[in-house]
Amino acid sequence: MDTHTAVAAHVCAQYRKDTQDEKKCLVASTASPYKFVRNVMTAIDPKYDEMEDFALIDELEKVSGSDSKCNQRNP
Repeated sequence: MDTHTAVAAHVCAQYRKDTQDEKKCLVASTASPYKFVRNVMTAIDPKYDEMEDFALIDELEKVSGSDSKCNQRNP
């Protein structure tokens, strides 16, 4: 979970705790995991914190099966 989505999930959980509201809640995330590659990878395994940023991008591609380039806009 990226850092922005984590904040939204925390706010939802806190709201539910404070209000006892048990309705379903949807937290929609549009952030690319490549924007927060270090946070994402160290959440998977702390060993990734020792890696360089570009190596983390390559590793995230392997772990997720996604392509970092598909998250870029064409000029």
